[in-house]
Amino acid sequence: MNYNSNDFYESETKKLKANYIASYSYSPGLYGNMRTVNLFIDAEFNYSLFVFFHENPDDSQKISDEFFKSPRTFIEYKSKLPIRIRILLTELLKPSKTSLKSSYYNDKNLFGILDRTEKYYEIRLNDKYYSIEMSLDAIDKKHFTTKTDQLFLQLTEATEIWLDQLIDGFVNVHNAN
Repeated sequence: MNYNSNDFYESETKKLKANYIASYSYSPGLYGNMRTVNLFIDAEFNYSLFVFFHENPDDSQKISDEFFKSPRTFIEYKSKLPIRIRILLTELLKPSKTSLKSSYYNDKNLFGILDRTEKYYEIRLNDKYYSIEMSLDAIDKKHFTTKTDQLFLQLTEATEIWLDQLIDGFVNVHNAN
């Protein structure tokens, strides 16, 4: 199966389909990991992961415009979420009177950075749908003040650590063979 956003998003509203509780997407800026990541989590805590990356150039290749125009490598992986992330997500999704903020933006550098790495979370929480940008140059961790905010921040950090380890393993094995 190739990545098709219509498999995960409603075509009219561009929100996650009802059977998905969360998604995470990462797109690098100029200096980040040269990979694009799309993660979709369903109501049973299964996930679908789609990663696009360039192979490492060998000694005879130069990193140039032509190198980046070459086709990217595509990996699709499906499994159950790791236990730590399931625990954090379960805790976050418990019915509560608190909610997430619609924005955690800082007061500076909101649109001025050329190297703009993009990270987005979409999540259904207490019957409300959130689409939150989590790029480091855009958020201010001081805005994560409630218990729900703190759980969301912990979930984000745990997800990114896990994805980095998982994807680095995929990339290393791919480039070694």
